[in-house]
Amino acid sequence: MSCPDCGDELVVRLARGRVPHFAHRPRRKCDAAKARARSAAERRRARLAAQRAAADVDDTQPSLFDLPAPDDA
Repeated sequence: MSCPDCGDELVVRLARGRVPHFAHRPRRKCDAAKARARSAAERRRARLAAQRAAADVDDTQPSLFDLPAPDDA
């Protein structure tokens, strides 16, 4: 199989725990493939940031400031 953008040969990546896919051989230069990988990484970072932000703003749990103060007795 070859890259539709640059024509270089692609290899199959079969890593445990990952989706099987085709990739360029190491140290090959394909600007289109690098751009796709970069944008995929940016999408992953944005998704993780949104998940973290959603986890930080959990209105269903009381805040420490919402708890009653302990008695001074």
